[in-house]
Amino acid sequence: MASTSTPASSSSRFAPPLRQILSKDGTTKPGGAHFNGFRDVSVDGESSLLDPKNTLRILSPTATGVLPRDNVIRLTKMAFEEIGVRRQEKKQLDSLVADSRRALAETKRKIELQKQKIRMLSSETIRYENETKRVEDEMGLLHRESTGLERLNRKTASEAKQLVADNNSILIALYEATKTKREAEDNVQEARKAYFAEADARRMMTQSFRLYAVRNASYAERLARAHRQRYQLNAAILGAAGVQT
Repeated sequence: MASTSTPASSSSRFAPPLRQILSKDGTTKPGGAHFNGFRDVSVDGESSLLDPKNTLRILSPTATGVLPRDNVIRLTKMAFEEIGVRRQEKKQLDSLVADSRRALAETKRKIELQKQKIRMLSSETIRYENETKRVEDEMGLLHRESTGLERLNRKTASEAKQLVADNNSILIALYEATKTKREAEDNVQEARKAYFAEADARRMMTQSFRLYAVRNASYAERLARAHRQRYQLNAAILGAAGVQT
């Protein structure tokens, strides 16, 4: 009666699947209680052909349907085949393990690089946040300074308007003062002209008085000479007439 196959244990995990039993006439049939293949699948599914009790049972002369010699040949052949398969599987497994280790090392390296990048990004993020905070603080300070400057600008504009008004008043006062100064200078010029004109008139008058005095003296001298000449003439006339003077 054939037994039901179950999963193999960890020791036979990489073994080939359930083999078929070669009968004496070359036909195949599923393994049963008289198993002579590579693996004896017993009730618990854990027994192996390499187990000594199974080997003795297979090589027993009481094994029905198969000669012990054929069992030994088949057992040896199948054992070497299984060893080759196991070696090949071990090579594949070692290759897979090496690949897995390399992949694991590469993954660890990538993870470490990723961690470093994350740390760098975290540091950059912290630095960026600090820089952003510093810029925000500077912007707040600039905003406060800008507000103060705006108030100062408005105050300065008001003072500038007042200064413009005062400047206009000063310009008007300067214009009036300049006008008054010009008028005073004109008056001074007129007074100087009048003074020099009066001085010229006085000088002319003095000259006229001098000329008059000179003329008057000349006239007096001429008049006195005329009187003397007249007296002499009268004396001569009277002398000629025999009149005693």
